[in-house]
Amino acid sequence: MFTAPAFQIHFFFVQCSVSNFRNVVTLNLFLMNFWTSDAL
Repeated sequence: MFTAPAFQIHFFFVQCSVSNFRNVVTLNLFLMNFWTSDAL
């Protein structure tokens, strides 16, 4: 069984990793759109 603090810390790290992953994906999509539009 999870203890409450350990579960909260685990949930916090999961949320951070998911948000960071989304930010990286969004940044990569933005850069790809910028480069393709600049090339055209």
